[in-house]
Amino acid sequence: MTKVLNQTTKDNYRRQITETIPEYFFVYDVEEKKIVYLSDSFQKFNFANNDDDLGNMRTLIHRDYREIFDNIFDQIEKGNYQQDEELKITNEEIPLKWVNISIHPIKSSGSQKVAGHVIDITNRTTMLEQIKKENLDLEDILHIVVHDLRGPLGSVMNLLEIQQNSFGQEQYIDAEGYNIVAQRISREMNTMINSMIEMVQQKSNRFRLNRSRTNFIQLLKGVTENYALDMKNKDINYREDIPKGELYLMIDPGKFKLVIQNLISNAIKFTEQNGHITLSANVENGLVTLKIADDGIGISADKQEEIFERFTKVKQPGTKGEKPIGLGLSIAKRIVEVHNGTIEVESAPGEGATFIVQISEK
Repeated sequence: MTKVLNQTTKDNYRRQITETIPEYFFVYDVEEKKIVYLSDSFQKFNFANNDDDLGNMRTLIHRDYREIFDNIFDQIEKGNYQQDEELKITNEEIPLKWVNISIHPIKSSGSQKVAGHVIDITNRTTMLEQIKKENLDLEDILHIVVHDLRGPLGSVMNLLEIQQNSFGQEQYIDAEGYNIVAQRISREMNTMINSMIEMVQQKSNRFRLNRSRTNFIQLLKGVTENYALDMKNKDINYREDIPKGELYLMIDPGKFKLVIQNLISNAIKFTEQNGHITLSANVENGLVTLKIADDGIGISADKQEEIFERFTKVKQPGTKGEKPIGLGLSIAKRIVEVHNGTIEVESAPGEGATFIVQISEK
């Protein structure tokens, strides 16, 4: 037997549905050019009580999408009652970020009216953006492998061939210089490859920390020694201010080595000939602070957050034309953060940059 619902019960169900389901409805009177009905779900937006619901609704739309919003109602005025658009929301106080708004004509007595149906598509849009971003990441990786690694690898092969041909020939007395260049290029390629591997692991379930009791001072010295020739080649004045003896931390030495490599190689890359680089470390109240400072080209304040993004568009070549890939700092940030640490930069254009890493001693 079908149960007949009274009007009060129907109204209660209707209210519960409109208040709980992330969908919104409105009715727009075409002749009066105003919204004549808003579902209860719109109450969460706290519209100003000025009898201009259309204007209030427009304020919710991100400024980059307001032209699309305006065009919806322009088309309605022209008799095009079937509309369907995706819009970005600008109100930061609500979790709703993207909506789909569709317009349909409705039968009514009197003036022409249309019904607006607004649904939350934030999750779908976010998912699609993530898929698109991951596809772009793959394209960037392929570009690095095909272009940015092929060039340096060819250079190393040419340098090794020159060395091979120079054995015993006096006119190739600068073969040692070729060897220094080959070593530098090889280190850059190795860091690049390790960075790409690290990025793939971070995006998969294979990203794990293998912590062990590590002599941090020894780790620092091992990395900086590998870059001694690069600094010598640019006549960089390098200075260390680190504790004497041993400093043991519970870290993943392989991953943290990549952090130091990226910071040191960046400092060298963006420091001019005869410039200065200082590496310092200290322990205070159980907190280890590592600073790598240079007096190179620096970073503007509005770019300092973006440089830590994966495949950031904030790229500039080094002082000798070294090509950036926009990957190293994002990986360094991720590694430091999974060690429950922080990384930040202090910089200004033309005044160099200081990268500051802080992690717990325990």
